[in-house]
Amino acid sequence: MKPQTDLFTWIKDRNEKHCNWAISYLQNKGYNITWISISQTGISESILNALSSLSEDKKTLISRDMKNAWRQKQTRDNRKSTKSFNFVIDTVTNKRLDDLAKVHNLPRNKTIERLINNESDCVKSEQEELKASRSALRSLQNEHKNLKDAIKDSTNISEQNTQLQNELEETKAELQKFKDLHLQAQKKHTNNKRRNNKNKRR
Repeated sequence: MKPQTDLFTWIKDRNEKHCNWAISYLQNKGYNITWISISQTGISESILNALSSLSEDKKTLISRDMKNAWRQKQTRDNRKSTKSFNFVIDTVTNKRLDDLAKVHNLPRNKTIERLINNESDCVKSEQEELKASRSALRSLQNEHKNLKDAIKDSTNISEQNTQLQNELEETKAELQKFKDLHLQAQKKHTNNKRRNNKNKRR
């Protein structure tokens, strides 16, 4: 049998949430325990003092009941942040899920969460890259337009026009480069959407 002094050491003084729960639990059972007594002696000794009139067997029983009640509370709290799903997948996908779970040393539900979160992060990253590409493309298009207007309206000498023409050609090359990158990003985004839609149909 566990020594009486160790019956409630599983309740930690530094865990305010745990202590508040223990106080409320015992007060609801009719035992007199407060934060004042805890601050003086610590949670474990305070509980033993509050139960001093009880037999050792009764104290042991209360400790066991409190542990069970705390576990049930933690289970309920965990369920509030999760959602249950019931769906059917084919045997091949199920086998792959099991294999991935073993590789990552995770249960099946955590493996599914990992896959979904990783795919979501990937999609967000692609969207951000596509957005940045579009912004850069607009910027280059504006710069290209400004250079064309500068050449059109220029009354400078031939050397200045030649310099502007060179800058225009450089901008055209940069614009084409960004157009190619933008096209690649669009294709990548489209392929991922098709792949996701295909996976959903499976």
